[in-house]
Amino acid sequence: MLSTTKVEYRATTHAVKEALWMCAFLGEIMRSLSTPMMLHCDNQSAIMLSKDGQHHARMKHINLQFHLIHETVTNCAITLIYCPMQMMVADILMKLLSHGKTGEHASSLRLLPP
Repeated sequence: MLSTTKVEYRATTHAVKEALWMCAFLGEIMRSLSTPMMLHCDNQSAIMLSKDGQHHARMKHINLQFHLIHETVTNCAITLIYCPMQMMVADILMKLLSHGKTGEHASSLRLLPP
């Protein structure tokens, strides 16, 4: 069974791959981005693991492909930013939320009038 940090680290790695693809695509049709792309993550351990770069004993079974995130963060191509779980607007698309939280996130995404 995978811990929350490992799952978040893998999910963040997949998000980094998509962000790198988007940067390359935008660079081809417009111009390259001059600032790093920001990704929000709600797991501080995954963020610290991406910045640390050491292969911890409990993370040794994660494939090397998932350590791409460390290289990307080190090269300043992507910046990982902590976003508390209560502020994750994308949760409206993935989780069952209370009526108030659903309305709040829908307004933030401009799906509802303010």
